[in-house]
Amino acid sequence: PFPPLSFVAAGGFLRVVADGSREPFRNHASFRIDDSGSVIALFDGQGRRIDQVLSGPQSPNLAVGRVPDGVGPLRALGAGSPGISNPIPDTNRNRIDDTWENRFELATLGDEGLATGDPDKDGLTNLQEFLVGTDPLDATSDFRLIVVAEGLEPFIEFHAAPRRRYQLQRLSPGGDTWLDDMTFAMGEFPRRLRHPIGGFPWGFFRVRIVP
Repeated sequence: PFPPLSFVAAGGFLRVVADGSREPFRNHASFRIDDSGSVIALFDGQGRRIDQVLSGPQSPNLAVGRVPDGVGPLRALGAGSPGISNPIPDTNRNRIDDTWENRFELATLGDEGLATGDPDKDGLTNLQEFLVGTDPLDATSDFRLIVVAEGLEPFIEFHAAPRRRYQLQRLSPGGDTWLDDMTFAMGEFPRRLRHPIGGFPWGFFRVRIVP
């Protein structure tokens, strides 16, 4: 069982290693997954089953997970994805998830529906719009990094798309190097991210999308 007062943030992740550890919990389970297959179930505090997975014979270097996270059917994922969202299929291998392409019906737009297309003529390709989480059909939908204040405390704020990893960076005092400040790993749902920058009374900041 998980220790009392264990929490996972909404849209967050918890990595548990099923290695039969004698000192659970510390991110280790007291059971192992059998090579020939196992039943893994998750229950709430009242003993009600939340989810269950029946696994068959195990294969080396093969991960299986729900796509989308927590609600979709089980899929073979290839490599594992600990701490981040399970990858959604990309049938045409253009680096854009199939679900996103289908949502905006890009296949009906001809060349403008390709990864290099720009149907809303805002200067961003469909691939760039997908990566930052904006609407490829709406030129007013854009990614903005803003500074807000609560009292005397300044914050960097931006809208984060699902299933992305964002790296907040600040420019060094000499102005020649971008320094990593914080990495944010997103879950299945979009939200506004806010990060305090009170330790830097002035400066330049940027956000990168990282693998």
